[in-house]
Amino acid sequence: MPCMDYGDQSRTTYRASSTETALRERNDMLARIACRAMELIEGSENAELKAEVLADTETAKWWKLHAAADRLARERREKELAKKAEIETAKASAFAKMTDEEIKAFGLKRPAPPKPKAETAKRGRPKKTTEVQPYL
Repeated sequence: MPCMDYGDQSRTTYRASSTETALRERNDMLARIACRAMELIEGSENAELKAEVLADTETAKWWKLHAAADRLARERREKELAKKAEIETAKASAFAKMTDEEIKAFGLKRPAPPKPKAETAKRGRPKKTTEVQPYL
């Protein structure tokens, strides 16, 4: 799931200026970095580190809200993908039952068979790089 700064939900209400867009991209990048760091800390066996990081109320509050928003966004995306797969399955089933003449009579075209999925990085997480993106 691509983490982002969930604090500003007005992303689609107006056309942002290039400065606002750059700042949002920067905020989203920083949120992804913080999220990855918190996930590593939570997965760590170092209880002292966890306690020290979460002792900071600002960090603990941000992490609680961000993790919840991230979970909801991930669930929403999974539901969308499941619904899309269900629709594609229904379409394929319907076309399998139709003859070429019926398909032509309805003005439809038989869909192409699905392409095999290539190995890709986890969706939503950018590949780790050592390149540093300058902030302008």
